Amino acid sequence: MDIVIGRRGDSLSGTALVKSIRVRTRFGTLTLEKKRVAWIHFGELDGELADEVWLHAGDRLAGKVQGRGFKFRASSGGLLTIPYADVHTLMLNTTRDLRAARLGG
Repeated sequence: MDIVIGRRGDSLSGTALVKSIRVRTRFGTLTLEKKRVAWIHFGELDGELADEVWLHAGDRLAGKVQGRGFKFRASSGGLLTIPYADVHTLMLNTTRDLRAARLGG
């Protein structure tokens, strides 16, 4: 399952219909398979637009995700085209239970 969190705090669960993510970093432009990406935070760093890409392996990249947006199939079945500019965080390949954790002992 994938989760999109919008810049105003709204969220959608479903499937991001992408095979890979391209990110321009100081090391060069990398193409990452979707299955390797844990989440992407679209943000601003030191006054410059910079995105953070976290991989399941624990690596973290700072740079700029290439492209304008992506197709997303919501859990409700709707198909959307979501611009990156409208996204705060994109969580990919999420396997954890998203229900609220119970407190107690």
